[in-house]
Amino acid sequence: MDDELSIFAWIQMVDTSLEGDVAVRRGLQKLLNISAKLTVQETRQWLAPFSPRRALIAVHL
Repeated sequence: MDDELSIFAWIQMVDTSLEGDVAVRRGLQKLLNISAKLTVQETRQWLAPFSPRRALIAVHL
């Protein structure tokens, strides 16, 4: 049972979006090759399709 709870907690953790992280927004801005700074909302929208693994995508930006 503890293993199942640990797995559930880990899955919840990797679905954290991190859209408020400046480094994530700058990385995405560079990836998209745009000069304008991305807002938290724009970053959230871009990461949304990657749920439930948004944090894993975000840390690679």
